[in-house]
Amino acid sequence: MTQAQYDERITALGKANAEEEKEFGKQKEALKKIYGDSAEYDTEYTKLKEKHAARRMEYAIAEVNGYENFGVKHEVVQKQLEENLKRYGLTYDQVAKEIDKRAQAIAKSDDRIAKSSGKMTDETVKANQMWNAMIFNPKDGKVKTNAKQVVAESMKSKDGWNNMMFMLKNARLSSNAKSIVLTGIIENNKWNSLTFEQKQMLAAYKGAPEVIKALNDIDKWQTLSAKQQQLIAKAKTKTELKKALKDMGLWDKLPEKIKKMLAESKDVKKKTKDGKKDIDSYNKKDPKKKKFTSSAPGAKETKKQLSAVEKQWKSIKSGTKTLNVVTHYTEKGKKTKKRMGLVQIIFKVELPF
Repeated sequence: MTQAQYDERITALGKANAEEEKEFGKQKEALKKIYGDSAEYDTEYTKLKEKHAARRMEYAIAEVNGYENFGVKHEVVQKQLEENLKRYGLTYDQVAKEIDKRAQAIAKSDDRIAKSSGKMTDETVKANQMWNAMIFNPKDGKVKTNAKQVVAESMKSKDGWNNMMFMLKNARLSSNAKSIVLTGIIENNKWNSLTFEQKQMLAAYKGAPEVIKALNDIDKWQTLSAKQQQLIAKAKTKTELKKALKDMGLWDKLPEKIKKMLAESKDVKKKTKDGKKDIDSYNKKDPKKKKFTSSAPGAKETKKQLSAVEKQWKSIKSGTKTLNVVTHYTEKGKKTKKRMGLVQIIFKVELPF
């Protein structure tokens, strides 16, 4: 929606509302003539007011809908909207609440709608209403077909960006809803404006923010297209993310710690098993001829331990020398454990004693 289209729509709604007010006044006078000051008048007038309020709400909803489609490119538009809604006797929050009420009717069938419940903070209530007012079209009772575009446009102004961050923090957004937000953020080149917590909140796979940071550090992230960036940020598993990085030719450019993080569990198990074999082989050797060589993960830590005891080992002048190496390791989702000679990082060590 262009500025001219937006202005034309607002003018038309203003005229329609003025006609509604005029008609309401005429009907009120007609009721007064028919019933005078009586209980019947009060009953009929109450019905008239309810119909009048319902029509005014429809005009207000149409205005808010146009405002959201316009994308809040300028803060002045938001101020204009708040002023315009006064002619309907309504505030933005009241209109957003009504839109949210209607949106809840399809919340079960479309998880892009922020779902409401009885136990919510005031911030969550407001954030849900703001989100649903943005993406829901109360006219046809569906999520807007251009919801992604509307959300992306909304972030282009300072107020729009702040509102989006408020919604991201407080609204009950599903993964599909967050995906819409993520698309808008990437298209507006706003990823680096997010906190690490916000990045984790948006990324489908929680390790993605660290990968993106690594790509930023080597000046590769900004060279990617918005589509490529979305493939990385929206990857749902480490396997999917790893494949995307390899397809883009980025895998070999990543630091080892990132590659390790994305290593498949079966690869980790194999490397752990290989590491144990290296230690078992080491422990069987003659103490005077021992060398430790490993390509298994964690050898760097083992090297440090061996180095620490080297002086003590050499200081023993006679007697039987024995060496018992215990290293620490952590498996995902488990507490730190100890194993004889287990190693962690891919590293080759040769330490003659």
